[in-house]
Amino acid sequence: MRLFPWPKGLKRTLFTCKDRESVSKIHAFMIVSGLFSNKTCNGQLVATVSQAEVVDLYHEMILERVRPDSSTFTVALKACASLSDLETGEEIWHGAVECGYECDVFVGSSFLNLYAKCGKMEEALSVFNKMPRRDLVSWTTMVTGFAQSGHAHEAINFYRMMRGEKMEGDGVVMLGLIQACANLGDTKMGLSIHGYMIRREIRMDVVVQTSLVDMRCA
Repeated sequence: MRLFPWPKGLKRTLFTCKDRESVSKIHAFMIVSGLFSNKTCNGQLVATVSQAEVVDLYHEMILERVRPDSSTFTVALKACASLSDLETGEEIWHGAVECGYECDVFVGSSFLNLYAKCGKMEEALSVFNKMPRRDLVSWTTMVTGFAQSGHAHEAINFYRMMRGEKMEGDGVVMLGLIQACANLGDTKMGLSIHGYMIRREIRMDVVVQTSLVDMRCA
């Protein structure tokens, strides 16, 4: 939610400035940080933008023919995922492809996350398979996406492939796996995952602990 209006004259400055590179950097900063640049006297940031406003800022950039960069596409796609706005997210992804960011791991992972958040795991899998490089975020998105959409077997299989790539899961992955084990009634594997979390000293918050109880009661 925006707490304060645009700083006086900033929007006019952005869209009348002849230095397009400067405009791009300022606008990208506003989107990536999710904050306006005005400050209080003690230096604290005083205004924020909502996810919907992030998407609006992205569209303003396009209308003003300001070329987005990797960070801008990444944050705009994350905003669409938070809003479950698949249509706009796909539009932004097409823009990223046109700008040459199709192989960017951060942009790709954000688009992957959009499909997963919207429960489109078949489409997410297609994007994942086309990614030239996959990081921990990409794998985590697939494991948790399958788990949360009720595809427990796929979640566990993806985790096994993830381990085969020498990647260690974090608390988010472990939560997805525990939920998958609960859905399958596989207490043995769930307890194994619990033991792994203890050995790796992975923090177990209330959500993880609740999922462990649900699994034991399944």
